[in-house]
Amino acid sequence: EPVGTVGSPALLEMASTSVRRKIKLRAQDFESDTYLRALEGITLRLSSAFPDAPPMDREDVARLVMELQQGHEECLGVSSNAPRPMMKIPSSHWRDFASGGALFLILKTALAHKLTHKLRRLDWQSEKKRAEFIDLTFRCQAELHKRGMRRVVRVALADGEFVTVEAVSRVALAVKATGAVLAVSP
Repeated sequence: EPVGTVGSPALLEMASTSVRRKIKLRAQDFESDTYLRALEGITLRLSSAFPDAPPMDREDVARLVMELQQGHEECLGVSSNAPRPMMKIPSSHWRDFASGGALFLILKTALAHKLTHKLRRLDWQSEKKRAEFIDLTFRCQAELHKRGMRRVVRVALADGEFVTVEAVSRVALAVKATGAVLAVSP
């Protein structure tokens, strides 16, 4: 089997011996003037959506985005504890700066959660807090899906990839658990 194809022994060996690294977001990426200008429309919409909340400026919104992305990566990313209960929100949603776009919906859902529970910051360090953060992420994805902004992930199996009924059944259960769909044909 050619090297680099899905399921090839060389690729599996590389995946098993690769060093898992923890993703750490850089604050300077969220503090740049370009990034903060891109958040202006979202900041105005969030302020109008939560008029009774303490006022937020672009820097506060940028900190919330960074906090959400860091928790998202630590709870659902490659170095998180398995099994991961869901797939990550696509990175394109984190870059959708339209005032009514995906990032706005994610931030609105998270901000409502923070205000309802009177939280100063989101936390995912303990198992209970991690479960709460993942529940928040589920709600963000549900809101994206309700607005037609979330694509359904489709998983296709290569011919001969899983040959036994038990293996296909296990894959089907894993696909269903993550909210994806098993494709009938590639």
